[in-house]
Amino acid sequence: MSQDYILETRNLIKEFKGFTAVDDVDLKVKRGSIHALIGPNGCGKSTLLKTIARVLIPQQGQVRLKGEDIHRQNSRILSQQLALLPQSPITPEGVSIRQLVGYGRAPWCGRWGRLSRQDEQIVTDALDQVGLAELADQPATALSGGQRQRAWIAMILAQQTELVLLDEPTTWLDINHQIELLQMMRRLNDCGKTIVVVLHDLNQACRY
Repeated sequence: MSQDYILETRNLIKEFKGFTAVDDVDLKVKRGSIHALIGPNGCGKSTLLKTIARVLIPQQGQVRLKGEDIHRQNSRILSQQLALLPQSPITPEGVSIRQLVGYGRAPWCGRWGRLSRQDEQIVTDALDQVGLAELADQPATALSGGQRQRAWIAMILAQQTELVLLDEPTTWLDINHQIELLQMMRRLNDCGKTIVVVLHDLNQACRY
């Protein structure tokens, strides 16, 4: 595998709900790039993304991250390298925005899962980047749809992985919030993140 590629799949096959959702897919993702997975509903985009992230196990083929088979990697080490934001994530009850974003530090915390001063600063910086610092102590469930997506993006930022996988992050957002989120995605890329994103809108994919 070339050092230019952070992620590569080979002959990837995944059956899902009785049919082959991912059929012999070879994919190479170059470091520092943005790749969009585009297609109609039900064509296997989300299944491919989840298989890449090791949420689903393929029937055949390999997923290699930085040249190593992800199924042979330690889960904690993998979570320090790859972050997945699923479609329509469920916001837990009773947590503040700061606590939600703090979950992104879990792969880096010690045995007891307590955040260090450095972790707390990383969380604060992530909140600043998405414009939610002033709301940090508010309940996460009280946020609007656009704010909630920004909070989840902040959690991904706090995780500090090189590779970010986003599954339809613009779903349920109005057009203004869609553009805001896609612009944020570009800023993440400008900061060195490699991004693979599932999108429906061809115009948005071409622009961003």
